[in-house]
Amino acid sequence: MTPHRRIPSFVSASRAPLARQRGSVLIAAAAAMLVSVTLLASADLGYLFYMKRELQKTADLAALAGAQQLERDSCVAATAAARGNANLNLQRFALSMETSPAPVCGRWDPNPDSTRNTVQTMEPPSESYSGTGGKKYFGTPKSTAGFNAIKVAISQQVPLVLPFLGNRSLYAEAIAVQEAPVASFWVGSKLATSNSQTAPLCVLLRVVGANLCEDLGIGTYAGLAGVKITPSGLLKELGIPVGADLSVGQLNDLLAARKVELGQLLNAIVSLANQNSLLGLNASLLNSLTAKLGIDTLLVQLGSNSVTSGLFALIQAPSAGSALNVDLDALGLLTAAVGVGVSNHAVTVDLGLPAAVSTAVGLKANVRASIIEPPSVGIGGLGTRAYTAQVRTFVDIATDGGLVGGLLGLLGTQVKLPIVLDVVSSQGTLTGMSCTAPAKATIKVDSSIAKLCMGKVNESTLWSTHDVCATGLQDETFVKLLGINLLHGQVKPDILAQDPVYTTLEVDQTKTVGRNELPLGDTVQDLVNQLLALLLAQSSSGQGAQLEAFPADTATQVADKYLNQYGYTPSVIEQKLLGDGITWPRPCGLLGLGTCAMPTLWRQTVTPLLGTCNQACMRTELIKALQTTASNGVLGGLLNAVGDLLGSLLGGTGSGQSQNLLQAILSPLVGLLKPLLNEVGLLLANLLDGLVGIKIGQTDVHLMSLECDNVRLVY
Repeated sequence: MTPHRRIPSFVSASRAPLARQRGSVLIAAAAAMLVSVTLLASADLGYLFYMKRELQKTADLAALAGAQQLERDSCVAATAAARGNANLNLQRFALSMETSPAPVCGRWDPNPDSTRNTVQTMEPPSESYSGTGGKKYFGTPKSTAGFNAIKVAISQQVPLVLPFLGNRSLYAEAIAVQEAPVASFWVGSKLATSNSQTAPLCVLLRVVGANLCEDLGIGTYAGLAGVKITPSGLLKELGIPVGADLSVGQLNDLLAARKVELGQLLNAIVSLANQNSLLGLNASLLNSLTAKLGIDTLLVQLGSNSVTSGLFALIQAPSAGSALNVDLDALGLLTAAVGVGVSNHAVTVDLGLPAAVSTAVGLKANVRASIIEPPSVGIGGLGTRAYTAQVRTFVDIATDGGLVGGLLGLLGTQVKLPIVLDVVSSQGTLTGMSCTAPAKATIKVDSSIAKLCMGKVNESTLWSTHDVCATGLQDETFVKLLGINLLHGQVKPDILAQDPVYTTLEVDQTKTVGRNELPLGDTVQDLVNQLLALLLAQSSSGQGAQLEAFPADTATQVADKYLNQYGYTPSVIEQKLLGDGITWPRPCGLLGLGTCAMPTLWRQTVTPLLGTCNQACMRTELIKALQTTASNGVLGGLLNAVGDLLGSLLGGTGSGQSQNLLQAILSPLVGLLKPLLNEVGLLLANLLDGLVGIKIGQTDVHLMSLECDNVRLVY
């Protein structure tokens, strides 16, 4: 019997799972295929995003390249530069601009005011989201405007990784604008002291009465000359944040609202210039200024507004970014900062009126000076302005108890002449810029040599920035005689004006424009004429007014002064009157045919051939005579009429105006005031020319920087 072989159980057990596993391979393969397709699709999607970014980058760079070559009336160079730049970047991907639209030049202007916008027809947005998209502000320029922007559009068919999906169309567009050039400059007073780079700073210090240039070694600041810093760097150093999307108007508001201590500002400037060794000099300068001015803290307003002026004039740049990144001269900025800090702080100045003048006539002169308008730095495009430091001098000339000598002394004449003199008032306006090498800028300089007026000024507004001669002047009594206001009112003589001067400069160049003259002495005659006009109630030309009789009460006082001083001898009184200039003509002789001087007629009247005239009679007749006006006799009148006729025919001036007691009193007064005012004018010239160092009527213009080819993407 053959034994039965038992088959192992594991053999039959292994066959069943094999049958069940036959379908799992297909599932795995399908999953692998799905993953592969997903990866390839993701790769395609990533590639599309990559190519879209590269095309946009290419469009951006091409637009910027084209904008740099853009001309106002020509698009040829700009389109060629844009197309060439785009092809250079596209060739990496075996692409070219042949299938893309040609670059287009136009005008970009975001001004919402359609009446002022320079774009004739705006292009619609190329892309739209939820039915709306960002505006381009780009289109065809109006006839009065030129090109300032270029649009580059790139349209390409990009192959995908999966060949059966074909190509995808990608589009990128960019608009770049060529911003107007931006310049920074300052205008300052012409210096008489030296050509030292620190002389402008010394001028400001001397105006406030601080002789610190030699004491502190201000010349050490010369190391800052030529060192460039930017407004953005200065604001960062001062800890003032500036947003990236700030507009020009917002930048002006930000600067005008910020005041910093002068010491902090000086330290920031020298730190940015890597001149930390000057920090000690800053401290010494600040301590000396505060001690001299008697104040604890000097503040500097960074920006300007319609009320006050700051370190920077009103910015008129195309964008805040271009203004913030312009180069500024560190020394010029430091000088302007000191000027703003010490402005509106008046100090007493020793005018040095000669003792011979003051003693001889009994006059005293008190002089105070201050910087009422600080210098400013101009930053921006066409129309940007910068200003010099404006110095105001107040001269108060007055009698010390009355004038001495002659008729004026006899009548107790008192004089008070409050004179306001604004000098060194110049404004520079940027009128032209050329970016052709070497870059140049043209600046128009308007100079007011001086503003002069006489009258009462409120102490509270005397040192303000207001034009006190135009708005704050009140009537003042200039001359008082026998207690009577003889000369009362206000005087504003015409100052010799300078025509605007245009000067063209390269970067870091300084030019001097204007004349060198102090008009106070030159306009003294005009000042005197207006004093006469006040006295005689005439127009400023001094013509067409009739002389009035001297008031009875004043004539009585004058008569008593002479009679009590010199006695009742007619011949003596006659000679004294004639010697004091009381010589106006009166009819005399038989039937009034002749003409003689008023004192002579009075003597003849009080010494008649028949009868007598006692002291009361003499006094009465003298009072009457002093109230008369000039009048020729019959023959004299005829001769004068003929003379006037001949004079007019021959181009002469005729016999001139008559004279009465008012003029007799005024003549020696004018003779006194004219040389006195000339002397004051000379001393002021010496003060400003020597002590302060200012050449009156001359202005230095300095171009700190000129930034050209400023282009940026706007779409």
